[in-house]
Amino acid sequence: MKILDPNNFVDQMRLNTGDFQEDELYLDDAIYVHFYSQSGNSVIDGSILALEAIIANIALSPSKWHIGEAGETAPRVVELNSRLIALTQRKTNNKIPILIRSDRKSWCDFDKVFGAEYK
Repeated sequence: MKILDPNNFVDQMRLNTGDFQEDELYLDDAIYVHFYSQSGNSVIDGSILALEAIIANIALSPSKWHIGEAGETAPRVVELNSRLIALTQRKTNNKIPILIRSDRKSWCDFDKVFGAEYK
C-alpha cells in the first residue's frame, strides 16, 4: 500500500477516491494536480473530478474472461449506459422556476404574513 501524507493535497485526493493501491494506481499524481487546479484548488471538488475519471476508465474497460483457449472480451454496456445518463443529466440539469399562473391580486398578503406593511 502506498504511504500517504495527509498534508499533501494529492494524497488527500487519493484517500477521497480510494486510489492508493501502490501497484495498481488508476491516476498519476500529475492528473490529480490537474483536477485540483481545474477545481479552483478544492480537494473535494478535485476528488470528485478524479473519481469521475476513474469511474469512466473502469466503465470503458472491457470485461474479459478466458477458459483454456476460449475467451471473450465485451464492453460493460450497463455501466456505459449509466455513465451516459449521468452525463446527459449534468448537461441538462439547468432548472429555472417558472410561474405559470398566480392568484395574487396585490402584495397585501405579505402584510398579513409579516404583520406590518411590506416595503
